[in-house]
Amino acid sequence: MPGACRGKNLAIGADQWNNAGLTSGSESLTASVSGELKNGPQGKIIVGQPDIQEATAGGQLELNAGSVTNEGWLQSGGEMTVTVQALVNSGVISANQAAAIEGMSLGNQGRVEAQDLQLKLREKVNNFAGAVLVAKRTLHLSSPELDNAGQLIADSAILDAQHVSNTGLLQGDSSLNVTSDTFNNAENGTVLAEKVLTLAARHMTNAGEIQADSATLKASQMTNSGKLLGLSILNLTAIDNLVNTGKILGKDKLALTSGSLENQGTLAAADLSVETQRNANSGLLQGEKSLRLGATVLNNLAQGKIISGSGLSLSIPDLNNAGLISVEQGLAIDGVNLTNSGNIEAGDLNLGLTQGLDNQAGGVLLADNTLSVTTPKGRNAGKLIANNTTLTVDDLTNNGLLQGNQTISARGNKLANGGTGQLLSDGNIDVNAARLDNAGRMQGRNITLSGGQNGGENTGQILGRDALNILFGGAFNNGGRLIGQNYLGLTTGPLSNTGIIAASTLSIDAGSAQANNSGLIQADGKTQVNRCCVAKR
Repeated sequence: MPGACRGKNLAIGADQWNNAGLTSGSESLTASVSGELKNGPQGKIIVGQPDIQEATAGGQLELNAGSVTNEGWLQSGGEMTVTVQALVNSGVISANQAAAIEGMSLGNQGRVEAQDLQLKLREKVNNFAGAVLVAKRTLHLSSPELDNAGQLIADSAILDAQHVSNTGLLQGDSSLNVTSDTFNNAENGTVLAEKVLTLAARHMTNAGEIQADSATLKASQMTNSGKLLGLSILNLTAIDNLVNTGKILGKDKLALTSGSLENQGTLAAADLSVETQRNANSGLLQGEKSLRLGATVLNNLAQGKIISGSGLSLSIPDLNNAGLISVEQGLAIDGVNLTNSGNIEAGDLNLGLTQGLDNQAGGVLLADNTLSVTTPKGRNAGKLIANNTTLTVDDLTNNGLLQGNQTISARGNKLANGGTGQLLSDGNIDVNAARLDNAGRMQGRNITLSGGQNGGENTGQILGRDALNILFGGAFNNGGRLIGQNYLGLTTGPLSNTGIIAASTLSIDAGSAQANNSGLIQADGKTQVNRCCVAKR
């Protein structure tokens, strides 16, 4: 239909309609085409009248066709309704008010715009690169499949599609709500909401960028290799698992709830909360102001970093750390087991473990102020360092370094300090154990070793720079060195010495028990010995 066709209210019925010119209705235009409606590059199908600004205003455009191919203009100054099996658009489809497109499929390579735009397609919406779907107010899209490489923009956008693939822009200025079964935001894809974003899917994959002021993302399985950013609040729920190799950031608050977390990237916010059943971290978990972590099992791997700008409380049954856990203030770990081969450091460090601590070679537990460990069983081959170190461990084996710059206090049933083990302090060392065995080195200003109901043995070196006091209720065997630079007091049950006992002032009291000496007992000043039998040489 070349040329021009004008009227007030036009009604067109045809098997085929090929429009290459102007068809306009000042108030309405209704077209029913059983076959194909083709609007060519110069074709214009327009409804409405010019307003004072010479824009088209008012009117109603209704198109019903088997298929529509638009290369020109479909325009309504008022409302538009398009009902079609297949719509292919490389031109402009425009309505000043509401527009509704319903059918099987939409392939858009041009521009579709309205004040309110509703797209209801029973098969697929394909918005190609360079194409635009835009609504000044609301855009509601419903389709089994959305493939967007162009731009989909509205003040408020609602997308309901079983499968969403985005390599372009999905934008809702006030709000963007996406519901799907599979959601894939590819490497060049951007999902943007200036205010509120709600995204729910069974499988969610992001390799591009997702950003909102307030964002809520929920999926059964979530994979991120791109960037997720919440300017105010970012809430993530991954019911089964989240795998992150990208960046998940909250400028203010970020809250993650997941069945399992595998993090090789970055999760960071001013206020970060992570609640999972299983957490494997080889990336960065950081709360610049505060950090909350909850898990049944936490594996902080060799490259993993967990950092809090304030305090941190971890109630985690099984914690394995080979990386870095750093807390500005106090760190409290309550659980069943802690295995550490990395660095755990805090202002104050408190460990309460119902089964045991295994601080392996290379492992460092460091506190600026106090370090407290309470557990039935402890093994140390690394370093425990603080100003004040307090150990309440029923069975403690040390082959590393236990250091309290001011004090070390140890309480338990058994303490075994191995050949490479060291207990060092510039101040006091106070050990109370039913059984004490030392093959390594103990050194402090004042050392008090008490208990010893089940005896003890020294084959290493124990040095008290001011004083060394050993108060044992059971037998004590010394084959090493007991040195008190000023004073050494030794009160035991049966005493056997094959090593060196030396001090400026020396007091030995074995009570009524037998005392045998085949080593060296030396005092530079006063010596007091109560019951000592010296073996013949």
